Amino acid sequence: MGYCEVDPIHDKRKLRTWRHLDIMQFSTLLKCQQPRIRCQQHGVQTVSAPWAGKHSRFTLLLENLAVRVLQAAGKVKDAAKLLKRNWHQINAIKARAVKRGLERRLAEPEKQFRTGHNYITT
Repeated sequence: MGYCEVDPIHDKRKLRTWRHLDIMQFSTLLKCQQPRIRCQQHGVQTVSAPWAGKHSRFTLLLENLAVRVLQAAGKVKDAAKLLKRNWHQINAIKARAVKRGLERRLAEPEKQFRTGHNYITT
């Protein structure tokens, strides 16, 4: 959501829960009622949670750990077992990570090693 003039809080959404990194082998859950604001330009919108991605029930820190475990394990099944999550949850985290990586790749211009040189990307 871009910067715009907003009116006070419109209302609050129902309580949502995000799974966070374990603390001393205890599971940690973040719970929050996200406020919705009324923007004159964009209408009523939910304020995004800074600790989680859109449509995710996991914090960004947990997703980062899951991606690193996936890279080391090589298989979604093995990573799911280590993280004590099911295959579908780990696969969804992987899909969001790939989407973020592709968005970053498209946003960054190609860099040249030396100016005046032309490069071909295959």
